[in-house]
Amino acid sequence: MSSPRLLRAAALDIWVAARQRAISHVSAEAIFLEGSGATADAAHLRYAAEHLSLHMKQEKAEAESLRSAAAEVFARISLQ
Repeated sequence: MSSPRLLRAAALDIWVAARQRAISHVSAEAIFLEGSGATADAAHLRYAAEHLSLHMKQEKAEAESLRSAAAEVFARISLQ
């Protein structure tokens, strides 16, 4: 039986991986645009990458917290 906490943590891990790929793509595009002289567009993409990074960090922290909470529940169950 899977814990709802662990299922949510796994889903968050998938979102984190997707955000990491998006950050890499957007950052590379920003570098390209900066080199092409499109500094305003590059700045918008850097902002987007920072926004994605912030959400990614929050999701990583939530996933870790959920795994920790699930581990505590399973530990209590095994001690009984």
